[in-house]
Amino acid sequence: MNLPDFALKKNGLLSQQLLGVGIRCFSEACTLVRHLPYGRNTLPLAELVMPEGRGTCSTKHAFLAGLIAEAGIRNIHLAIGLYRMCKTNTPGIGTVLDAANIAFLPEAHTYLKYDGHRYDFSSVSFQPLFKEEVLEEVLVDPDKIGPWKVNWHKEKLEHYRSVHLKKFRFDTLWNLREACIGMLSKQNNKNEP
Repeated sequence: MNLPDFALKKNGLLSQQLLGVGIRCFSEACTLVRHLPYGRNTLPLAELVMPEGRGTCSTKHAFLAGLIAEAGIRNIHLAIGLYRMCKTNTPGIGTVLDAANIAFLPEAHTYLKYDGHRYDFSSVSFQPLFKEEVLEEVLVDPDKIGPWKVNWHKEKLEHYRSVHLKKFRFDTLWNLREACIGMLSKQNNKNEP
C-alpha cells in the first residue's frame, strides 16, 4: 500500500472503535475494512461500519476518510467517481445487464485518492487500486456519502438515460442498478475468506 501510514490515537469515535479491537495504525485499519463483508449499513454512516461489521464502498471509505480527518491528515481525500459498470469490470452483474440488453450503466463508486492514485478498500474481491476509466470525479466530505451521493448519482444516470437510453424509464434503470448491486454483494461475500 502506498498510502501514508500513521498511528491511531484516541482522536475521535472511529479511532476509538478500532483501538478497542486492537487496530493500532491506518494500514491495519485499511486491511480490516477491506475484509469486512460488503453490504449496506442500516444507515449510510461511517460510524456504523464497525458496530455492524459491514459496509459498502461509500461507508467503508467514509470510515477511512473519517480516520484520516481525526488524525489531521489533509492530503488523502474521499472521492466519488462515475465509471462504466459492465460485466467485464464488475463480475457477477452480467446476467442483469444482458437481460436488459445494456452494455453498461454509469455507476458512482467511492474510494480514497492520494497522489493521483485511487485506492479501493471495498472488498477483497476488488483490486486495491481502482483503475477503471473515471468519467467524472468529485472530492467529498465523509458526510456526503448518504443522500448527496445518491442524488448526484441519480442526476448523472438521468442525464445518460436522456441521451443514450431514451427507451428506458429512469426508475427501470435505477432498479437495474440496484439488481447489479445486489448481485455484486452476493458475489463479493461469497469470495470473502
